[in-house]
Order: sequence, then C-alpha cells, then structure tokens
Amino acid sequence: MMRRFVSLVVLLVAGVLLTGIIVSAQDRVSAMANLLRVDIAAKKTRVLSDAMLLDSPEAAAFWPVYRQYERELAEFNDSRLALIKEYTQNYRALDDAKAKDLLEKSFELQERRLSLLRKYAGELQKSLPAKRVAMFIQVESQLLRLIDLQASVELPELR
Repeated sequence: MMRRFVSLVVLLVAGVLLTGIIVSAQDRVSAMANLLRVDIAAKKTRVLSDAMLLDSPEAAAFWPVYRQYERELAEFNDSRLALIKEYTQNYRALDDAKAKDLLEKSFELQERRLSLLRKYAGELQKSLPAKRVAMFIQVESQLLRLIDLQASVELPELR
C-alpha cells in the first residue's frame, strides 16, 4: 500500500514540475491557478482514494466531508493566488512596508490553512476512526506540500 502511494506521489510531483517547466514565464501565475483548481484536485482525489483504501461505510462518511473541505480549500487557494499575483506584480519595486504587509498576509494564509485542516480533522473524527483521520491528514499534508512546491516554481526569481 505504501509503495503504491509513493509511486502515485512521484507521478504527481513529476506532473507538477513538468507543468512549471512547460508554461511560459508570462502565463505562469494563470497556469498555477488552473493547476490548483483542476489538475491537482483530480489527482488528489485519486491519490487519497488509493492511499486510504476506505471501505464502503467509511467512504460514505469521508467523501462528503472531503468535498466540503475542498470547497473551502478552493477559497483559500483563491486568496493565496491573489497574494502571489500581488507579490509578482510588486516584487521589483518592493519597499519595506509592502514587503512587511505581504509577509504578514503570507503568515495569515499559512495559519488559515492549518486551521482548515484542524477543522476538517475534527469533522471527520465524528464519523471515522482517528487512525483514518490521521492517514487523511498525513496524505493531504504531503499533497499540500507538493502544491506549495509548484507555487514556489511560479514565483519570480529573486535577484
């Protein structure tokens, strides 16, 4: 099971990294938005399904809560994309005040994502064993790090 999960994650990483290489520099932020909304969402569902191996009652409890989590995560991703766009539009002329503002917004977004994971871990624990919830959080956290990696590829180089 773990081997299959690792293989799926490796394929997902390769796809994420190749997307960053293929896209032209001027279209990177737009491509990232599309990637966050469509490509990764579909792959995340597949990876989660393969990794968690939920039986029918567990799946019936898990997937509706997961879909609600994904809707809230999409709102988070919209905010994150707006911050990335703001940074990319301003990074060459960034003064200390703007840098401080963007940094604070970045920390707030990180806290918001962690709060979202905690919220849905609590929701899932109402109907699933803690072991299953812990597995979801582990897999989801790894997938979110892959998305973070993709986002970092999209940022302009610092010089």
